[in-house]
Amino acid sequence: MSVHQAFTPRLIAQMQTRIHCLAHELIDKAIAKGEMDLIRDFALPIPMVVISEMLGVAEQDRAAFHRWSNVMVSVSKPIDGIFAIPSLYQLVKFLRRLLGTRRQNPQDDLTSALLQASEEGSKLSEDEVVGMAALLLTAGHETTVNLIGNGVLALLTHPAELERLRTEPELMKSAVEELVRYTSPVLFATERYAREDIEMAGTTIPASEERICCTWFC
Repeated sequence: MSVHQAFTPRLIAQMQTRIHCLAHELIDKAIAKGEMDLIRDFALPIPMVVISEMLGVAEQDRAAFHRWSNVMVSVSKPIDGIFAIPSLYQLVKFLRRLLGTRRQNPQDDLTSALLQASEEGSKLSEDEVVGMAALLLTAGHETTVNLIGNGVLALLTHPAELERLRTEPELMKSAVEELVRYTSPVLFATERYAREDIEMAGTTIPASEERICCTWFC
């Protein structure tokens, strides 16, 4: 698949190095300040900075890009979606302009890689590339923030496991995998509504009255 071709081993290695450095920068700031709001000062900045850098968003455009992005990922109710329309319009407009720039002048970023992959493999339309960028923004943002927040909370409520991790840092990789399982960053996927009365496991779900949320990511 062309999207898969864009995520080269070199790009993944660059992401790992950048995330490592960014995490240390944020922690150093918190130490100097003497306090930290885990979500505001650590969990939120990491995906926002990394995703904007991955896509090749210029430094002078990141304030606006982050503002539009924050509105988009904050939508939790239908009414929020209405108020998010102007930000969505600006974000899509910006992404299309970025695509045009990268076609003329490719760089070492994911946007250029997606364009190159679409030319070399099964071609992606401009709408598909924009959609992929938007998906990366929303999915990458939400899951990262939730995993960091939920993971730290789980460790704080299980002090024995936290102490074990402190004394055995080589367990970090498996600990992260276990936290993904134990406190999943995304509990539900697509919401489903019964179009007609349906029976599941001996329970009747009336049409349009009950919502079925699938699927658990555990």
